[in-house]
Amino acid sequence: MKTGIFAGIALLAFVMPAFGQANSIPAARHLVVKGHAEREVLPDRFTIHMTVDAVDIRPEAARNRVQGHVAEILESMKAARVLQDQVTATAITIKPKTEYNKNDEEVFKGTEVSRDIEATFASPDDLRTFLGNIQTSTEVQVEGIETSYSKHEEIETELRAKTVASTRQKADELAKAYGAHVGGLYAVSEVAPNFGYGVTAFSEMGGSDTLDRIQVTGSRIHPEELEVGTITLKSDIYAVFLLAD
Repeated sequence: MKTGIFAGIALLAFVMPAFGQANSIPAARHLVVKGHAEREVLPDRFTIHMTVDAVDIRPEAARNRVQGHVAEILESMKAARVLQDQVTATAITIKPKTEYNKNDEEVFKGTEVSRDIEATFASPDDLRTFLGNIQTSTEVQVEGIETSYSKHEEIETELRAKTVASTRQKADELAKAYGAHVGGLYAVSEVAPNFGYGVTAFSEMGGSDTLDRIQVTGSRIHPEELEVGTITLKSDIYAVFLLAD
C-alpha cells in the first residue's frame, strides 16, 4: 500500500470568484488534504473485442459469410473455455457500402454486414489458446484486449477506507505543526477542489488496465506476444478541514 498526501494551508480572509463552484474551498482559515492509496493486483479477467465484417453486392451472401465467421469464432471460444455468461454478440448491422473514386465520385460497392463480439476468459492461457486457433482476415478482426480484476469493488472499498482515515490523521499532524487545531470538516470529495489562490492539485500517475492493442489483418496472431501485467487500483480523497482558533 502506498499513501501520498498533498496538503496546503490557506490563511485568506476573502473569497475568490471561483469559490462559488460546488467543489470550491472556504474563505475561512482551512486545511486541504489529499489522501491517496493504491494497490497492484494481478488481473483475472481477459476480455477480447472482435469485429466481423463482410461486403458483397448480394446482401444475403455477405450475411452468410458473417454468420459463418461468427459461428467459427464462438466454437473456438467454447473450446478455449470462455466464460459462457461473458460472451456477447451484437445484432447484425446492414448498411450500404460506398467509396470515393479518383474523380471524387461516390461509388456503391455493395451491402456491408457486420457484427461485434466480446468475450471474457478467466486466464491468460485460455485466451492464448483461443488466439492460437483463430485466423484473422479483412473480414475478421481483433480490435483489442482488456484486462480487469473480478473483485475490484472490494479492493476499492478497502482503499477508500484507508484513504479517509489517513486524511484526518495527516490533517491533525499538519495543523499541529503550524500551531493550529483542526475544527470541523467543510467538504470531502473524490474531485479536487478549485484552488482559487493559485495552487493546483497534482494528479497521480496510474498504471494501465489494458494490454497493448492488437490489430492484425490477414495473419495469425502469435499467442506468445500476449503479455500480462498488473492492474493498479486507486483511491483519491480530497478533504477540506476548517482550522479552529
